[in-house]
Amino acid sequence: MSEAHAPGGTAIVYYPEIKPWIIKDLAERFCAEFTKRGHRSALINSPLAGYDTYYHFNYLQCRGVLPNTKNFTYVTHVNTPAKLSLLRGQAEAGIVGICMSEDTARRLRELTGFNRFVGLTPPALRYGEFPDLSILIASRLYDDGRKNLTTMKEALDRLRGPNSVLNIMGSGWEEFIAAYKDQFKEINYHPVFSERTYLELIEATNLLIYSGFDEGAISVLDYLASGKRVLTTAQGYHLDYADCANLYLFSDAPTLDAQISKIQMEINLARAQHKRVTDWDGYCARHIELFGKS
Repeated sequence: MSEAHAPGGTAIVYYPEIKPWIIKDLAERFCAEFTKRGHRSALINSPLAGYDTYYHFNYLQCRGVLPNTKNFTYVTHVNTPAKLSLLRGQAEAGIVGICMSEDTARRLRELTGFNRFVGLTPPALRYGEFPDLSILIASRLYDDGRKNLTTMKEALDRLRGPNSVLNIMGSGWEEFIAAYKDQFKEINYHPVFSERTYLELIEATNLLIYSGFDEGAISVLDYLASGKRVLTTAQGYHLDYADCANLYLFSDAPTLDAQISKIQMEINLARAQHKRVTDWDGYCARHIELFGKS
């Protein structure tokens, strides 16, 4: 933990006697994200002099408030009258409580009679990047046209791009791959069937496409069992699973276009959700605004 003493900046105060739990993780992550964005901050064990703003994690241990400074406490788990009374006293002393939700902040404003409670919902702590669209084609390509290559091309023309990965298991796709080699982030080709690789591909991908009109494909059933999206033809035993939420059936070009639009809309909504719940930029900006106003 660093302990800088130049004027200004924000001290994130985390008391060492508090048992490690999620609040400690939040304090450390907040300090790192705050600093990453060019704001002078430090994680310290007690409210040492030398800062303009002190952010106490958590309110139960808030003590040693220095004169002529701005003080905030991180509020969570207010589940006893004693804790409510403590928060009321802190608010009366001018300390602002930052709650994990606006619902809690509203309740505390009503219960304490003070407007010194605000809701700033934290972003996720542990997450990866939003996944690329990873497409699986799991069938051989025949010369007799039974796999409807034209339809497959129509689908992939809509789904290709720098954030799309194409995976193919099955022989006969060499010319197709050569034509599409620059249309995807990457293309992984497995011309010889391997059950182990097949199962790994089902696990690693998130959309199966099957364009054949030959009663059905076992890969469709395998992929449905994984709970992931399947874009396939409305025929054969595919129709017996038409009520599955992750099955997108098409019978012609217009229905194919409509189903792809639906899939893309769902992916875009999921991407927006990921961005929203991992928005450390916005979370830090809201704190900066609050620290400046208080």
